[in-house]
Amino acid sequence: MTATHMVSETAIPSISEAVTAARFGDTVLASRLLDQILDSNPRNEQALLWKAVLCSRGETAEYYLEQVLDMNPSNEQAFETLRMLRTNRDSDVACGSNEAKPEMRCPACFESNVQHEDSDTCAGCGMLQKLGSWSDYLANQEIDEVLVQKAVERWKLGMERAPSAGTAYLLALGSLNLKRSGEACLYLELARDMGVDEPGMDGLIRYFQSQKLILAVDDNALVRRFLNTILTRAGFRVVSADNGDEGMRLFEQFGPDLVVCDYTSPGKNGFELCRQIRKSGSTTPVVLMSGKLVDKLKARLAGASDCVSKPFEPETLAATVRRNLAA
Repeated sequence: MTATHMVSETAIPSISEAVTAARFGDTVLASRLLDQILDSNPRNEQALLWKAVLCSRGETAEYYLEQVLDMNPSNEQAFETLRMLRTNRDSDVACGSNEAKPEMRCPACFESNVQHEDSDTCAGCGMLQKLGSWSDYLANQEIDEVLVQKAVERWKLGMERAPSAGTAYLLALGSLNLKRSGEACLYLELARDMGVDEPGMDGLIRYFQSQKLILAVDDNALVRRFLNTILTRAGFRVVSADNGDEGMRLFEQFGPDLVVCDYTSPGKNGFELCRQIRKSGSTTPVVLMSGKLVDKLKARLAGASDCVSKPFEPETLAATVRRNLAA
C-alpha cells in the first residue's frame, strides 16, 4: 500500500496524513499536504515544523523555524533544530564550503527575492543584509523599524536559549540597521569571537571602538530615537534604555563614558540612577534632562555633572556632552 492510498480525500488534510506520507518516504506528497494545511492555516506550528524537517536546503528550513519561533518563542523543538542548522552552517563557513547557495530570504521579514536592484537592501523591510560602512546604515531611510525591532527581539531570545555565531551576526546586522552603534559593536565583537569573518567587520569594530560610548535613558521611545540620532551624528556610540533599572544594568554591562538620563524616567528615576552610579564609586559624567529648576538642584546634590533644560536644541545637547567628556 502506498502513502497516496492512505491519505483521505478531504479538502484539508490532517497533520497525521502528511506525517504518514513522509514516513512512507513520499516526501513530495507530504510536502504538498503540508502546503494545503498551511494554505488553510499559515500559523499551524506542527505543519511549519514538518516543512522544516522535509526541506533539503538549510536556509529554507530556517525560514519555517523562524516563523514558528515568531509565533511561539518557547517552542523547544524549533529552537533546538534551528540551533543545529546554524551550528552546521557556521561550520561550513569556517571550512570554506563552496556549495551553491540556496535561495535567500530576508532574516527579518522572511521575504524572498525582494532585494532592490543593485542593492543589498530588502524591499520588504528595508534592512541592509550585508556589512557596509556606518554611513550606509545612517543613510538608509527605507528601514521598517517595527519589523526589524521585532526580529532583533526574536534573535535576542534565540541567543539566550541557543547561542550561535549566526544569531550574533544577525543581531549585529539588526543593531546596525536600527542605528544602535553601541549594541552593534557588542554583537560584531561577539560574532567575530565565535568565528564569523566577514569583509569590513574588523574595520567597523575599530571605528566604533574609537568613539566615546554614551548611555541614553528615557521612557519615551521617540525621545530615545531623538537622542540616538543626535549623539550618533555627533560622533558618539550609543546604547539606550527605557527606564532607570535597565539603565543601571546597561551601565554595569557596557561601562559607558557618559550617561544622559531623563530626570523622570520610571524605575530608578534620573536622580536615583545618578545617586546609585555615584554610590558604586564611579565618576562617570551624568547629564540629566529636566525642565524644572528644583530638579536641577536635586540633580546636583545627587552628583550629576550637568543638566540640560527640556526642550533643547540638538547642538546644545551635543555641546554639553562634549564639554563633560572633556572635563
